[in-house]
Amino acid sequence: MNSKRKFWAFLALTLVFAMVLGACTGGEEVTEVVEPTAVPEATAAEPSGEMPEVGFPVIPGGYLEKALAGEYTGTTVVVDGPFADADAVKFEQSVKAFEELTGIDINYIGNKEFEGRIGISVDAGNAPDIADFPQPGLLATFARQGEVIDPTTFIPEEWLQ
Repeated sequence: MNSKRKFWAFLALTLVFAMVLGACTGGEEVTEVVEPTAVPEATAAEPSGEMPEVGFPVIPGGYLEKALAGEYTGTTVVVDGPFADADAVKFEQSVKAFEELTGIDINYIGNKEFEGRIGISVDAGNAPDIADFPQPGLLATFARQGEVIDPTTFIPEEWLQ
């Protein structure tokens, strides 16, 4: 598998992890949109290729380390899913720090019509880079068709134990 596909698969795993963490925050309704706090200048990825401090382990030589060092600055990742309204705002806020640290732009195009649109996009060869499936059955269908990359293939064995 080429490194571009590995990068997208790793990014998919990272975003799924962020979405799971966001979903664990409770069910409170958002009544006010609050702009996310900007990442301080000292921690933003510098063009020099130095990796900022992030407060969690980063696999040496892995895609996240490369992203934090600015290697993918200017890259756009298209994410599709069922989030709408307040949930879409929460998702966009949850990836803001990642975007600022890496220079990668996350373009969320989701809405409540995701399940109807995703099959059309995949069949047309225009699938998003990352998709958040609300129904595991639909994801299983795409997996059987060979349209899904298993992100665990990019995680070191010792991290899976």
